[in-house]
Amino acid sequence: MKIGYADHHEDRLFLENIGGRMPYTSATLRKVEIGVAAIAQNQFGPITWAASPMYIRAWNKNAVLPPGNPDEIAGTAVHLIDSWFRHHARLNTLLVHPPETTQKNQIINTTYSRLFRKIKDIIRLGGRVTLDDFGAFEARWNDARTVRGVAFAPSPGFREGTKAGLILRDDQAPE
Repeated sequence: MKIGYADHHEDRLFLENIGGRMPYTSATLRKVEIGVAAIAQNQFGPITWAASPMYIRAWNKNAVLPPGNPDEIAGTAVHLIDSWFRHHARLNTLLVHPPETTQKNQIINTTYSRLFRKIKDIIRLGGRVTLDDFGAFEARWNDARTVRGVAFAPSPGFREGTKAGLILRDDQAPE
């Protein structure tokens, strides 16, 4: 399946939501091989494949999976996609002098997009991003330093608040 195109002057392509494009209904890891081909005169050249496959969790929004935790069973779990997260986070309430609606929405969307992209870029480069009262995202390597992955370490407030079903800042977490 073709998942994206880049112009001749671009040196990277961000591939997002690959799992949602898979035709599978289970949330299992699938081996995905990524290849790149040049295009000239409406013809694709030979494919150059990545040195190793990636393992991506297959996800299909139409899949019906059994509830897996008490919040899902009770119907209290909330699952947000990016656009709903932006809506529910209500960044617009932070604007002191709200502009008209179209411009306000553009400011909000740009802010979130840049935030998420920056976090991903820092992790991609092997760095770490820490968000107060939430946690740290970082790149992690295997012992041989041949395979890099991503990790999230929750902050004390986030970890203890999640256990208790509360929203806690780090300074409110029991020690």
